[in-house]
Amino acid sequence: MHLPGLFLQVLSIIQEKMLVRNAQLWEKGRIVFPSVNAPLRTDESFRERFDPDHHNNYSCLEELNVDMVLDFPLDPMHLVDEGACRKFFFTLLFETDYKVSPYTAKRIDDAMSILSQYTPGDFPRKPRPFTTKMKATEWRQLRLYTGPVVLLNRIAPERYGHFLTFYVASKILTCSRFHVQYGQYAKEL
Repeated sequence: MHLPGLFLQVLSIIQEKMLVRNAQLWEKGRIVFPSVNAPLRTDESFRERFDPDHHNNYSCLEELNVDMVLDFPLDPMHLVDEGACRKFFFTLLFETDYKVSPYTAKRIDDAMSILSQYTPGDFPRKPRPFTTKMKATEWRQLRLYTGPVVLLNRIAPERYGHFLTFYVASKILTCSRFHVQYGQYAKEL
């Protein structure tokens, strides 16, 4: 079973660097990317506005001698932590087709509360139940550290597998030691 939108924000990272006309289509209330194998966007295609849907206005940054595609980093805090990670948990807890039972949601919240007692001060925030508005650092902590523990034996194995795939790719891509050696593997996940 595929969780719709699970990696929506991660795919948007790919889409941002790809030249895809009509890249986002709405289908049953969800955004769908028709292709992830489209040609990559280049500085030239950006400046020539090859994809008019991508451009709202002219940017004064275009006057600078910079590559409009490669010289601007994408922001993992918004795209991954508050994007894909948040979407996964909200899909799991609130979307009707995929949400867990209230009992399971409470077990996940209880696990978060228990973890907060043992979370070292190295983390900016202690884990809190999902009923509170979470900050990007909390999503990051779930994505990189506590998520596998919180979800273990609390959600369906297939859903847990989806999260572990996301977790492993995230760990590889955020570790300076691993991203060079295993970056291609993370991309294949």
